[in-house]
Amino acid sequence: MPTRTQIITVGAGTEKRYNTPVLNKPPGFILPDNPGLTARALLGPLIADAPIGLALVDGDFRYVFINETQAGFDQLPVPDHLGKTVEEVVGSVVWQQMVPFFQQALSGDLLRSQEVSGAPPNQPDSLRHYLISYYPVRSDRRTVTGVGIVVSDITERKQSEALLAGQNRILEAIAADLPLAETLTALALLIEEQIPTSCSVVLLGDDTGSRLRLAAAPSLPEMFVRQIWGDVTPGEQAVTSGIAAWRKETVVTPHIAADPGWSEHCAEALSHGLLACWASPILGEDQQVLGTFAVFLRETRSPVPRERGLVDAAVHTARIAIERDREQARRRQLLRDMLGSLTEGRLLLCLTEEDLPGPLQPDDHEAMMLTEEALRGFRWKVSETAQAVEMPLERRFDRETAGGAASMNSVGPAGGGVGWVYADQAQGLVQVWVSDQGSGIAEESLHRATLER
Repeated sequence: MPTRTQIITVGAGTEKRYNTPVLNKPPGFILPDNPGLTARALLGPLIADAPIGLALVDGDFRYVFINETQAGFDQLPVPDHLGKTVEEVVGSVVWQQMVPFFQQALSGDLLRSQEVSGAPPNQPDSLRHYLISYYPVRSDRRTVTGVGIVVSDITERKQSEALLAGQNRILEAIAADLPLAETLTALALLIEEQIPTSCSVVLLGDDTGSRLRLAAAPSLPEMFVRQIWGDVTPGEQAVTSGIAAWRKETVVTPHIAADPGWSEHCAEALSHGLLACWASPILGEDQQVLGTFAVFLRETRSPVPRERGLVDAAVHTARIAIERDREQARRRQLLRDMLGSLTEGRLLLCLTEEDLPGPLQPDDHEAMMLTEEALRGFRWKVSETAQAVEMPLERRFDRETAGGAASMNSVGPAGGGVGWVYADQAQGLVQVWVSDQGSGIAEESLHRATLER
């Protein structure tokens, strides 16, 4: 049995040494030289106040011990755990992830750092992530009577990893010049992932800064957004209904029902479970308001510092995306004007589908699938249609050349497409339409591809 030496001074310089047994001393434990501090007295606070979750369950997976930290993870007081099964406390979704590890630990295995994700049953919108180690607890050297768990909350780490990955994807989308609506939708979804119970909305101003339009609202019904904002002009009351889009300041409405600015649309917001709104203007380099990034919450409160930082970062990213998109639009318009001018209106660059001319009456209602084998037949169809409308010979050759080149490009670089031939006998017109999913000619190369012989 381990002993502890006590030295007692008696009289002038006389010492007596006693070896007293140390009871209940765990292995690897050194007791201070204080008879009032027992192993039990020291281990109790050490376990209870540990910054990691600790718990012990019996063979029926019922809690027999849990510390305050683990109880906090479960959002349930310590007494409400004891005697309950793990499934009753954490819910069936999380339990299904944990049960194989508990079973392995009961069979005598040690499992380290197994990742589990879920939300406490009393907070279903609060997704949490944990690393859990499971180890067998024995009443003697052989018999396993329970399972101990050591739990670390890694939610913030996982959120940071997801945030960084999401930001990188969005920056890549901006660099790749993906459609602005697609980029802003991805940005709104990223904020919704980072702030549980939230819904994000992005509104854009036009080039003149006089009207608003909806750009992204991935988790809200579009009709709800349009009911509140729609197409509005600066100074109208609808603009300041909860979101002061044209102010150069962030507006926080922690309780929509109590804010006079929301009186007109309070019912619509509350019917969708939206109780709070935070909105920040998206300002350009010249301090022009490019739009607004708004976050709705399904709970009544103001943003915490981390959430303010997330929204500020989103606003900054949105500004980059919007300004780049506007610069791209200006460059495309310049290229369009240049091509039209140099070709005296013969070559028109269409920036959207709305820019395309309306189709003529199709000469053949069935589209032709464009493959290498079908190219000859498609060229023949173009030539035959041009002859039928009595197109002049020189123009007919031009039409055949253009139609053949378009169909060949569709089959070659684009990997295949679809072709149509349209005709108007009365006007002597022929349209050749070719559609494919190819990347097209890079804008910086478009002038060479179209103007060089």
